Amino acid sequence: MKKRERKIEALILFTLLSIVLINLVSATDIQLAKAEYYPSETIQADITGFFSGGLTTGKILLCRGSEVNPIAISSDLIQLQDKFLFYAIPSSSLTPGDYSLKIKSSTTTSCLSGIAFSKSLKIIAPTDKPYTQIDPGFITYSSNGEISMKVKGFVSIQKITANFAATGEAKNFTLVDSTTKTIYFSTDNLYGNIESIISIGSYNIPVYLSMPPAPEKICNQSYTCSSWSTCLNENQTRICTNTTLNCMNMTITETQSCLTNQTAEEEIIIKNELKFSPDSMNLVVLNNTFYEINFSIINEGNKTIKNLVMSSNSSEIILNREDISEISGYNSIPISINFKITQPLSSNMILTYKNQSILLPVWINITKNSSQVDINTITLEVSPEKFDEYINFSQKYKFNFTLENKANRTIEDITLLCKDENIKLDTTSISSIKQGKNTTIYFEVNTNETIENQIEINYENKTIVVPIIFREYKEEEYNLSDNLIFYPEKIDGTFFSGKEYFFSIILANAGEKDLEDIIISCENKNIEFTPAKIDLLKSYKKIYLNITINSEEDINTSLIAKWANQEIFLPIEVIITKTESEEEVYTGDTSYPTCLQNGGVTCKTGEKCNGILETDIRLPNCCKGTCQASSSSTTWIIGVILLVILGIGGFYFYSRYKNSKSESSNEILKSRAKDFEERMNPKEVRGGLSKI
Repeated sequence: MKKRERKIEALILFTLLSIVLINLVSATDIQLAKAEYYPSETIQADITGFFSGGLTTGKILLCRGSEVNPIAISSDLIQLQDKFLFYAIPSSSLTPGDYSLKIKSSTTTSCLSGIAFSKSLKIIAPTDKPYTQIDPGFITYSSNGEISMKVKGFVSIQKITANFAATGEAKNFTLVDSTTKTIYFSTDNLYGNIESIISIGSYNIPVYLSMPPAPEKICNQSYTCSSWSTCLNENQTRICTNTTLNCMNMTITETQSCLTNQTAEEEIIIKNELKFSPDSMNLVVLNNTFYEINFSIINEGNKTIKNLVMSSNSSEIILNREDISEISGYNSIPISINFKITQPLSSNMILTYKNQSILLPVWINITKNSSQVDINTITLEVSPEKFDEYINFSQKYKFNFTLENKANRTIEDITLLCKDENIKLDTTSISSIKQGKNTTIYFEVNTNETIENQIEINYENKTIVVPIIFREYKEEEYNLSDNLIFYPEKIDGTFFSGKEYFFSIILANAGEKDLEDIIISCENKNIEFTPAKIDLLKSYKKIYLNITINSEEDINTSLIAKWANQEIFLPIEVIITKTESEEEVYTGDTSYPTCLQNGGVTCKTGEKCNGILETDIRLPNCCKGTCQASSSSTTWIIGVILLVILGIGGFYFYSRYKNSKSESSNEILKSRAKDFEERMNPKEVRGGLSKI
């Protein structure tokens, strides 16, 4: 009886488990933004369901039958509560046909086995219909108060409008075939968790941002500061929102001073500041032929003018940009127009600032004779295009630039002008420059103050400006943030409550200056570290810091390295959980790659890199090339020593040879003298001759 009951219980349990698993599997789904895509068009997908072992981009394949295709040039995946967001930009080389987006149960690369789910899609061949590519396909990150994305256009010319729903900000721009434009949206005045979209044509780009919380207790008065007594009593930050003023985040005293001293923004009249070059265009083109023509907007004043709009009153002319964020003083901005016409055209390019505008007349005539085509709008080129130099004040300097005639004719009556009295041009007029020839212009600079101006070159009805900026040279201060580096750059994650976590962090000196007395500190008492002081960190060297974290509450702080009066920070952002399965720790990869792994060789002391010397602190003396013995002073000294040794040896052998030669000669002379003496003084011989 008991056996039978156990069997029934096991059957019920198996049935319930099967129902749960069936529900989990049946809940799995991939929702694509659309079913058909052009090559290189961004694929967006919402993925829901339970995936054993989690879901990563490595488990998502783009398959055509059994063939695995490269999933993307760019792709990413994030989890948002009960679903995943996925995007991919497939390769432009994909062959049109039927494909499927498949989710694997593991990271193997087979399209035939271990498939958890599959969704069909089609890659279609491009037609004459324009389409776009968006990168990334969703946004989760904001930097420097902005979010950005790249938009690439395919086929013909497209006018694009992008709208950020969270702020209402809109961007209008034009894409020419196979060109990419990066667009930016501001995140100012966005606080907390943001869930929104950016709409671009048929695309809706999800935006999920985690922004700082809204500032609390801000006194936001739009009238006089004298009414802010309540704010003063509460000792809060004030914001003066009067539209004619710019008194932001000040104390009451600072704001009152600001209100007293600040005046309304000076009115800018753009017809006195801006002009077109050329000031009109009279073009001759071939019928039904695509052209791209350039002109410039020149700011002749010293004020930066912001938020201009460029437009055309003809639908047949497409501008490469409509929104111009700013034109700085004494500078110019190039603009391009694209067109293909079948009948003569008379139009205006319109530059608008607030309620003001200036016009650039454009007349385009058609010819059947290619020799009559005239589309040269800027025929004189200047090199360099700009001077931005640091000089020692009160010293005289001489600079030059070159004018080159790019036209198919001689250009005559060229005039030059600079309104700054500290700039002396060697000439103010050039009678002519022949076709294909160039002329060099010299000018002197002698100043005691910063110069921000321009040299104007005028010819025919055109103007070229050469911005000139000369600042006082000052010895560059040592910037700690550029030279002292924490690696990794951040510690974050989800830590289990009460558990001790140990990290080994690198502090590297990537500068040429040795650093002494570096103080390490952190305000959070749940973070311990050693050492607390580094007596010496030599140039291009590193030291390991040991960090221990044990906390029962969330952490949002920084480890600080202070040198002199400068500081750098290692952010530590930790969420504490009481569920151990949620534990997730990220510190980056603290292991440095070897020089060999990076395709280089390590040069020994005294060797010189014949190639590119890697400047990364992680790869000291790593040479992308070959190492050669350096022709240093040590080599020179060794050479001198060898010469001295050779000289001493030569002198020694020479002396021996000379002495031996001298002794031999003396002996011969003595021998001959003795024989001569014996002949001249013969000894007396006694006895018989037989004894001789």
